[in-house]
Amino acid sequence: MKKCIFVLLAASIGFCQAATPASSITFDLAETVQTFEGFGAMVWQGDPKIEQLQELYNPLGNVRYARINHETRGSAPLPIGGSFDDYEAYWIAYGDKSAPPLGAHVRFILLGTIPGAFKIPKDTGTQLASQYCDDLVLYQAAGIKHFGLVNGNLPSFTEICNEPDGSWSCYVSPGDYGYLLQKLGSVLSEQGLSAVGIIGPGVAHLDWKHGDAWTDSLSSAAVSALYGWSVHAWIWAKDLFGRLVIDKEGGQAAIRDYYPNWYAGAKEKNASLPVLVTEFSADATAYHGISYPAPALGNTRSAAYTVPFGARAYNNAITLLTSGACAAVYWQAADQSWGTGGTSFIDLSGNFTPVYLAFTPLFSMIPAGAKVLKTESQGTNDIFAAAFLSDNTLTAALANCSAQIRKKTVTLKGVGGVASAVAKYYHQGADVFSPILEEVDISILKDKNSNYFFNCELLPDSTLTVQIQLGNP
Repeated sequence: MKKCIFVLLAASIGFCQAATPASSITFDLAETVQTFEGFGAMVWQGDPKIEQLQELYNPLGNVRYARINHETRGSAPLPIGGSFDDYEAYWIAYGDKSAPPLGAHVRFILLGTIPGAFKIPKDTGTQLASQYCDDLVLYQAAGIKHFGLVNGNLPSFTEICNEPDGSWSCYVSPGDYGYLLQKLGSVLSEQGLSAVGIIGPGVAHLDWKHGDAWTDSLSSAAVSALYGWSVHAWIWAKDLFGRLVIDKEGGQAAIRDYYPNWYAGAKEKNASLPVLVTEFSADATAYHGISYPAPALGNTRSAAYTVPFGARAYNNAITLLTSGACAAVYWQAADQSWGTGGTSFIDLSGNFTPVYLAFTPLFSMIPAGAKVLKTESQGTNDIFAAAFLSDNTLTAALANCSAQIRKKTVTLKGVGGVASAVAKYYHQGADVFSPILEEVDISILKDKNSNYFFNCELLPDSTLTVQIQLGNP
């Protein structure tokens, strides 16, 4: 190991303000909160960027969840009022004929779709008509079976719908959602498909005062049909002046502030169920008082291409994992022609984006199956730190999303010895649109109490990922 303390000469790359006083955090290897199962992203049927998707889902990394749509195509009438067999035949005739070849290690989360025939108008979108709930269950159960046929394996999980609290996809009332959940669990069992876990409700945002109406209304029978909770980690909350809290200074702590409120409702229903976050990103378009254009296809000078966006998305990922999520599924793997640009890991041309660069250390340095170490309360504008333990590998992930240079001392309690360490540093280069990811020197030292520790000093909107191989004392 190189015997040098990791110090960043901030003035040499354009920052001249002094660092704030150092803060500290201690991780005890004996105190874990849950198991990290892996990262993931939304993948769309028919995306031609298969080579890049396969690189993203490299089996040596920890990207192993793919949330995917699987739909029937065309205008043939649905067999409304029919049996499971009728819907199965419909899927065979009109369903998607393949699934992306991402590898046997990938756990697919099937995003349940709601056909237009089951919808009625609501606001500027649509709503599920209650009289079609039974048909929708048969349609989705048959779709799950069909996906297994074309993929070679059943999906690991399914979500009944996308964001039931909004009409943009299709609003599903809390009462109807609970009925669907219980009914789908029964049909999957009847059809020999009970290996597919149902997760939900997948509401669109985290900022609820307590739980959400879809979770709160579930009966015990409906909850028993769930494998785990799912939620989308977007923050819609605004201040008294109508400004999004994520766009304000300190917005990087919004998930830390709101996640406990949402989780309180889920915990009251069943605290033992795992939490899978099935959508998240950065989403902010203003950082440190500077506003950037909203993400748009072809605009590489939008907020999505800034260094702060990448740091914020990284910060949100490790925040979710330390808050209790076992898996964090990013908004989408690749940009689509109908969406925004740059917020995905792969752009429309098949190039990897700046936010992918920010995530690269997380994808390669935190083993799936690692235990998430318990973390202490951390200040809003402090460096946020998380740690993960897998056998003889300890990974610390740190994000400074503040406007100041920050220092941190990370102490590792219970480490018997250190064999080696490597550190990857993501930070700004020539300008805010020029991210850099580089390997830097890190010194793991021992204090007077025989605890190992390291010091770091991070530029604004930067991240540091340190992987330590544990060894003999």
